[in-house]
Amino acid sequence: MGIRKPETQVETAATLGISQPYLSLLLGGHKPMSEEMKRRLCVLLSDKPSYTTAPAIQGSVVILMDVQIPFQDGEFILNVLDLADSWGVKQGISGGDFFNESAFSIFAHKPEDMIWAEEAEKAREVAEVMLKFIPQWTFLLGNHDAFLLKKLGHQFNHEALLRLAEMPRGCIATDYYWCLVKDAQGSEWRVSHPRSVSVLPTRVPARLADRYHQNIVSGHGHLAGVSCDFSGKHLCIDAGVACDISKLDYVMERDSVRPQPNQGAVILKEVEGRFIPYHLMPQWIDWDALRRAYPSE
Repeated sequence: MGIRKPETQVETAATLGISQPYLSLLLGGHKPMSEEMKRRLCVLLSDKPSYTTAPAIQGSVVILMDVQIPFQDGEFILNVLDLADSWGVKQGISGGDFFNESAFSIFAHKPEDMIWAEEAEKAREVAEVMLKFIPQWTFLLGNHDAFLLKKLGHQFNHEALLRLAEMPRGCIATDYYWCLVKDAQGSEWRVSHPRSVSVLPTRVPARLADRYHQNIVSGHGHLAGVSCDFSGKHLCIDAGVACDISKLDYVMERDSVRPQPNQGAVILKEVEGRFIPYHLMPQWIDWDALRRAYPSE
């Protein structure tokens, strides 16, 4: 009977489902690992998942933030989708708050706006039109989308929410509030529905760029603007909303010193392997001229 060769750290790490550098750190550089040490390590390790699997998308995308159905601005969304389609974009991101979820909201709403069946039906209809232009959509979570999930103690996830609304095929849910978009040259853009808000346009995406060292497209704050981070190396876009601001009672019926919400959307168009960002604010857009920007697509 032969003598069993001790496992290397790489083999042990693979057996335990952890990285070799992490195993080396745990062991303080000691090797090889005995069976007793493996048993102790298995007890010490958490069996909870690591949240390191956010979606990563390759290539051109169109990004809609804060659609907040049933308060969507159909004309604006149609122009954005038609432009993306004319440029050959095949992927879309709903960057959070696709639903308003008034029926489950922590905020007060008018009774006529709190009928979930009507909201779900309109969401399904809007998604079907979106898919006619862009064949695949990744749906990030937003705080509004999570209202129902929180009511149910997170006993089901974002994917189950889309199934509950009978959303069509081509709508892919994630429980992350952010994802990455990459071009062929390796540039990374972080598309995020962050927890943070500010009354200053681009303040939140700029702070996110400082933290994550990536270009940022963010929603949630309902503001719009573009700036660089402090390093000057990353672009920071407050995307704006795709809902109709005139239909938001909390904006229109009561005065506030908070800045007026801004409409906007973003297309990251990959040209010769690198992204060219287009921030689309309807009051300053010539849609016909933009459609001619990439006539061969």
